[in-house]
Amino acid sequence: MMDFSFTEEQEMLRKTVRHFVDKESMPFIKSGMNDNILNLRF
Repeated sequence: MMDFSFTEEQEMLRKTVRHFVDKESMPFIKSGMNDNILNLRF
């Protein structure tokens, strides 16, 4: 059976990127969506 879990280094990178996006990108995206500037569909 294959193990598809992240290595310790991959997990650290994933957490770092997630933190950056949450802190730096999401406030801008949420603001744009509230002001109807951005029309994103997920």
